[in-house]
Amino acid sequence: MRKGYDFSKGTRGKHVGKQIRIVGDNADFLVVPKGTLSKHFKLITPQEQELEARPQKTPPALDPNEEYCNTIRALSAQVHHWMMRQPAVGEESITDWLLFEVSERLPQVRYCKFNRFEEARVSGADWDWWFVGNRVSMGWRVQAKKLKKDADNYADIARANRFGLQVEKLLESSDAENLLPFYSLYYAPKGTPRVKCGGGIGMATGEGVFLAGARKVFERFVHRGRRKVDADSVLAVGNPLHCLFCCPMGLNQKGVVEGLYHYVEEYYPDAMGGTGVNQNQRPGLHAELPAHVSSLLKSPAGEMAESYEREFSRLAQQTDAILVFDFRE
Repeated sequence: MRKGYDFSKGTRGKHVGKQIRIVGDNADFLVVPKGTLSKHFKLITPQEQELEARPQKTPPALDPNEEYCNTIRALSAQVHHWMMRQPAVGEESITDWLLFEVSERLPQVRYCKFNRFEEARVSGADWDWWFVGNRVSMGWRVQAKKLKKDADNYADIARANRFGLQVEKLLESSDAENLLPFYSLYYAPKGTPRVKCGGGIGMATGEGVFLAGARKVFERFVHRGRRKVDADSVLAVGNPLHCLFCCPMGLNQKGVVEGLYHYVEEYYPDAMGGTGVNQNQRPGLHAELPAHVSSLLKSPAGEMAESYEREFSRLAQQTDAILVFDFRE
């Protein structure tokens, strides 16, 4: 609450918070004797008063990625807290919660969870992730893995089913559909893990969700044969998930999707190593949206019916869910 005080002719003061500001002819500090108003008063010249009265410029608009950066980082911190409090929580529970919360908290995000078929289906993917732009769109195929502390993670990374190694099926199906293959890694390190980006001290502290290229993980930890794989070594080939939206490298005047693609090129060049649909197409990028993505974007939010899964039953055999970030203006 502001209060006015009259101190002398030509001088006026206002109480603002814990300070009283006096506007007068001199620029100095006035100490009021104890017993009256024992405060310090800053004297402001008429010139300074005029400057304060001028309209302030509107601050520049926030970067379009900022809301996504803050939200993903907050959710990642919650996953870290969850795993610290309940170490036995499963990767399926984390994935379902994470994707749902992302779709609830962020604008222009659509999410559809399919009825679960046999473990790993054909591709071993947990979700397809699409980033839709005005000119071009980017598609990922993601497999989630919860890393174990102080244990060997080889068996989980090299997990197999009747179709073969999950990671190999992930890579094959991604290449066939021109999608970029990634791992979403869940882990709750007590300290600050070593990651690919060294852009900020402690930038990975308290994070619970990390992103790693599936092809790099396969080449580094599976292709060479059986050996012990510790969690820190896996994290070292990735970055915290929020960096996708928080990193300045992702800013691009051509659009949000092109900026995100540039980030992927810099930190996950191995993801670009697939064959793609044809040689004239940049890996992971699509000039036209697949029918299932367009249909999801056109469907009223919250009204996804079973008919969608029946219509795109082939997709439901490849992945458990689809998540779409719509960046179109």
